[in-house]
Amino acid sequence: MISLPLLPIANAKAGATALWELYEKYPEMQKEYEGTKFLHFGCTRPFMLVTSKKKVLNLVDMKGMQLRVSGRQASDAISKLGAVPVAITISELYVAIEKGVVDGVTSVWEAFSQIPVDRLNYITDVQLYVVPFWIAANPNSWDKISKEDQEVIWKELCGMAGSLMEANVFDVAEKDARELTKNGSILV
Repeated sequence: MISLPLLPIANAKAGATALWELYEKYPEMQKEYEGTKFLHFGCTRPFMLVTSKKKVLNLVDMKGMQLRVSGRQASDAISKLGAVPVAITISELYVAIEKGVVDGVTSVWEAFSQIPVDRLNYITDVQLYVVPFWIAANPNSWDKISKEDQEVIWKELCGMAGSLMEANVFDVAEKDARELTKNGSILV
């Protein structure tokens, strides 16, 4: 449910926090991960829209745009918003934009080091969707770790602490990417 389009999730910390709090509160959610030693959740920052020729100011502007997305949930979300999802690899994106195969890409800030920013001109910094993920260990492998080490690992890297640590990686990476757009041709 956290991947639904246009939820007001401001950053990775908010998404990961919500996921961990839901996990702790609802046994039904915990049951989904039975058979694993569940460690923590992660969540990307919200994906936004980065386009080559047209600035998107509203949903009407998105109608019919060919957008590179990855994943079924993201494709479904983009379709519902009126655009056409195109499934290509990140390595194909530069040529696809250059040839007009796609009009843009959904992206998180930290991916700017991997997308052809010199071919993209506009950022619509809207919270399209986030991508959640989770980290678990094989219970048999976890049991081979000493109890003392398990306690340290759990305290520092798991539960809410692990979820927040994971989120921090995404949130910190945004700063450098925003600087890249200020120094380049992309309009924010």
